[in-house]
Amino acid sequence: EEGPPPPLRLPRRPAWTPDMSPEELDAQERTSFLVWRRNLAGMEEEERLVLTPFEKNLEVWRQLWRVLERSDIVVQVVDARDPLLYRSDDLEAYARDIHPTKSSFILLNKADLLPTHVRKMWADYFDKAHVSYAFWSAFVASEEQTALKAEAAERGVELEDLRAARRKARRRAAAAMSAEERRVAVLDGEELLEVLEEEAKAAVQASDPGDPRRSEPDRRFMVGLVGYPNVGKSSTINALFGSKKTAVAPTPGKTKHFQTLNVSSTLCICDCPGLVMPKFANSKAEMVAAGVIPIDRLTDIRAPTDIVAARVGRWQLEERYGFRLPPPEAHEAPDTAPTAAQLLRLLATQRGWTAGAGPAAEA
Repeated sequence: EEGPPPPLRLPRRPAWTPDMSPEELDAQERTSFLVWRRNLAGMEEEERLVLTPFEKNLEVWRQLWRVLERSDIVVQVVDARDPLLYRSDDLEAYARDIHPTKSSFILLNKADLLPTHVRKMWADYFDKAHVSYAFWSAFVASEEQTALKAEAAERGVELEDLRAARRKARRRAAAAMSAEERRVAVLDGEELLEVLEEEAKAAVQASDPGDPRRSEPDRRFMVGLVGYPNVGKSSTINALFGSKKTAVAPTPGKTKHFQTLNVSSTLCICDCPGLVMPKFANSKAEMVAAGVIPIDRLTDIRAPTDIVAARVGRWQLEERYGFRLPPPEAHEAPDTAPTAAQLLRLLATQRGWTAGAGPAAEA
């Protein structure tokens, strides 16, 4: 019987001293990074394991090292629909290696797409793991800001006055919530900033009395923001600031270097470039369905479609696309997912994608 796969470690910044020259530092980091890449390649070959595509540019990892070193807490922005795919346990371990009080925080973006009972299950999971978290939707927060600005203009009132009134109403509503409702609530921008500052403040206060951060005057609490491309990290920053600070892009690479963004006189966000971390994968099809491999590189469409159909479910597909799927076989459960061939043929027929006078074309 095969045992569990070996743990996947992220590349660490090698130990260094102030008297080292830039050339020595560069050579040391490059050597260490190459060893890390060789180890992963050896793991794939010898253990016959499949790894997701991951960032192979040393400069991007250097940005992560700097963000981790600067931050009081490290926030991993994940897609709430599949948070464990985007969460890195070793990133949390690395942060603790740098400083024991450098805590980690999971920000579950796109949480508005989850029903309450699913948010409750994830809240139970992270509570049991003793990991701090929050539910959030950058899209909803941005839409609320747009609506608020339009309302202020229509009523001829100051935007800040309207925000203050909404803030009071929100706090009254929060006070009326039960503890369970607050635990699974999707936060707005101001609520999220308050939570992040409280977490960073607690991390600094938990450090040794001699920690220079505790006595540095006018120091802002530093929140490091890390996440895969496309999980909504840049959109989160834009929603928190209420204006565009980073380019929201469908592909990685828009932000090449980390940025420090002052939110207030007491809080600063340190934004790391989008980073794809190595993970074990069940199959290439799973990676496609998760958005790790771009769909424009697909050669086999059936396997990823099978996975999507199984995850979405028969009833939801029929409801969304307005067709009737072939019923399951007599020996199958009534809610058995359709096959990729069944689903693709129906979609192609519905949209008129046929090859001449022949049958519907799946591709």
